Amino acid sequence: MSTIEAYPFHPLTEEKVLSDLAVSRQQRTSGKGRRIKDAIKEMRREHGFT
Repeated sequence: MSTIEAYPFHPLTEEKVLSDLAVSRQQRTSGKGRRIKDAIKEMRREHGFT
């Protein structure tokens, strides 16, 4: 497997970014959003940075 194939991040189109933002805003509006402090705390725990 080449380095490019192994790289998990790929360029996003403007359409994809705007679509993701729309989904995020809808989730927040419907009460499915998360507090940033809670999300960061969870990411730190999952990746061993507690």
